[in-house]
Amino acid sequence: MRAALPLLATLALAACNGAPEQSAAPASSEAAEGAQTSEAAPAVPAAETAAGSASPDTGSLDTGALAERKDPARLLAYLSAAVAQGKWADAARAWGKGEMDGAKLKAELGGADAPRLAFGTGTTEGAAGSLYYETSIEVAPQGAFLGRRGTITLRRVNDVPGADDRQLAWHVERIEWQDGANAS
Repeated sequence: MRAALPLLATLALAACNGAPEQSAAPASSEAAEGAQTSEAAPAVPAAETAAGSASPDTGSLDTGALAERKDPARLLAYLSAAVAQGKWADAARAWGKGEMDGAKLKAELGGADAPRLAFGTGTTEGAAGSLYYETSIEVAPQGAFLGRRGTITLRRVNDVPGADDRQLAWHVERIEWQDGANAS
């Protein structure tokens, strides 16, 4: 019996280690389309439960994302968390130079208390001293599966001499909704 125990332990351990790992799938079909471009960044997941309803993040906001220069998805995660927590003034800080305020942003996103934001996989392109990051955005009220869709564009100055810290950080440049309305 003693000889059988180490053998059983070894077999149990081998069975645990032999389980295949599962990879994450793209957030949406739009995310898969974005992944086909040359410079794709990871999708930013929405804060959701398995049932698909919004699950507000109760932790503190990553305000360091407002100074982020490398990863635009970090700013989108900040925006999503702030909106999920109903911190509209904080969410509006994702725009540059005070161009957006909390009340205007809440109205732009449909007026719901804590809508779910979902972003696809984006692409980064450079133009005239700036970098632009563009990805899909969907906004849906809590408990709803369908919402407003569009494209969100982030921008930052591409290390131009004399640029200040705010210009060098990613910020929301604009949202273009599929219905033709724009938020900037």
